[in-house]
Amino acid sequence: MSVVDLYQPLGKLCSIRTGQTFKHAWDQYLPGDIAVFLPRDIAEEAIDTNSIIRINEFEVPTLHKHLLQKGEIIIVNKGTRLNHFLYQSEPKQAVATTAFYVITPSKLLLPQFLNWYLGQPEAKNYFALNTTRGTTISGISKPILEQLPVPLISLARQEYIAEVAAAAQQEQTLTSQWLQQKQAFTDSFLWEQINNYTQ
Repeated sequence: MSVVDLYQPLGKLCSIRTGQTFKHAWDQYLPGDIAVFLPRDIAEEAIDTNSIIRINEFEVPTLHKHLLQKGEIIIVNKGTRLNHFLYQSEPKQAVATTAFYVITPSKLLLPQFLNWYLGQPEAKNYFALNTTRGTTISGISKPILEQLPVPLISLARQEYIAEVAAAAQQEQTLTSQWLQQKQAFTDSFLWEQINNYTQ
């Protein structure tokens, strides 16, 4: 198989839909248990659960069609940073707004692998080259997203890559936490030197 044959358009490997439309200000919706994802809630492939808006299920017409399913990926469709997030049923019930595309991988593509690939320079460069620019904000169209070249490798190889990527991410997180703790300890020690000198 050649390198060219290895890559397939995302649209052939996934179904892609736009998020749910909301027409009113958020304070006009009844509060409830349905989490509504906004672009501001996503950073570094994670959701900030502290800022999530939650509305009543009756506020979302045909809710069953819009609830996110485990393994679906949402990707911001406007702005300079096309952040994405792999939904793993947390929060338990959630919908995405029209600021996102919702990607449902087929059986040929592991969600964890696709989510990793969307954060790689290859995918980012593709989006940068194909971003549409409006008068006030840039974005990516659904046809462009559907044409994103994705490496179609065996499921076993996809799983291996996803596992290694997850382990590397966990190591990076732990290292960052350790460095923060080390810096806090160092600052505390240095301030002790100042306080002891003035006594």
